[in-house]
Amino acid sequence: MMNRIELEGCAVDVIPVVRGLVSEADRVERMVTESTRAVAVSLSREEIEGIRSSTGPMGYDPSPTEEIYARLLARFGEVQLPPPCHVAAVRAADNAGLPLVPLDMNEDLFSERYTELVRVRDLVSESLRARRAKHRTFIADSLVDFVMEWDDWINASAGFRRLEEERLVHMAQVLHNSARHHSSMLAFVDLELHQRLLGLL
Repeated sequence: MMNRIELEGCAVDVIPVVRGLVSEADRVERMVTESTRAVAVSLSREEIEGIRSSTGPMGYDPSPTEEIYARLLARFGEVQLPPPCHVAAVRAADNAGLPLVPLDMNEDLFSERYTELVRVRDLVSESLRARRAKHRTFIADSLVDFVMEWDDWINASAGFRRLEEERLVHMAQVLHNSARHHSSMLAFVDLELHQRLLGLL
C-alpha cells in the first residue's frame, strides 16, 4: 500500500516492496513514469553500484540466511536474488535519467554501527535462528504477514534490533534532506521497514 506524505515541500510516495519476489519488478517499473522527478530506494550507495555492475542473478552470492528466506518466500511466488524490486528501481531510475537516492547507511557507517551494537551473542542467536527457520512452521498465511513474521524472527536479538532502528532513523533523515531538492519523489522501501519508517517521517 502506497502512502503519500509531504516532506519539505516535496510529495513523497512511500511504497513498500517485497524483497525477492519476481512479480515486484513489474510493479516497480510501472510506477516510474514521465512525471517522476526522483527515486529513492532502501539500499546503500554500494548496493546500488553493485546492482549497476551486476551480471544478473548468476553473479549474486546470497548469504545462508537469504537462501532460507528465499525458500520460504517461494510459496507466495517466483523468487530471485538479488531482489528484483531493487534491481527494477535502480534500472528504471537510471534508464529515465532520474536522481537515485540511496536511503540506507553506506558501508563504512554500517560497519561502524554494526561493530558498536552487535555482540557475539547476537551473531550466535542469528545463526541459530536461521538454522531453525529451515524446520520452523511460520504461521502467517499471507505474504505481508510472512514478511513481518520473518523479520521479527531473524532480528529478534537486541543488537540487530538496535541496528535496524538506527538504519530507519538514517533513512528518515536522508528522505528529509533529499526532499528539499525535489518537487516529488518515489521511495521504494522494504515492506518490513515501511510502517516504522513512516512513523519517523
